[in-house]
Amino acid sequence: RHAYTARCVPTLRNVELTWPYMHDASAQTLEEAITKMYHYQLGYDKLDKKEVRLLVAFLKTLTGEYNGKPVQGEVCPAS
Repeated sequence: RHAYTARCVPTLRNVELTWPYMHDASAQTLEEAITKMYHYQLGYDKLDKKEVRLLVAFLKTLTGEYNGKPVQGEVCPAS
């Protein structure tokens, strides 16, 4: 095994359809997940709502197709 394969991180592909988020399912929406990650990883507690909306919009672009068809899944009702 190569060193980089031992530390793989989950992909963000189709992240819009894989809620709830976090290891303990404590974030129901992408907005919540982004806010929590900013706090825990960067120490930021105040986020600009526009910035969060832009990050969510970007993450939603990662929802794709499989065999030429849109990936199906349930989007969180709170989104």
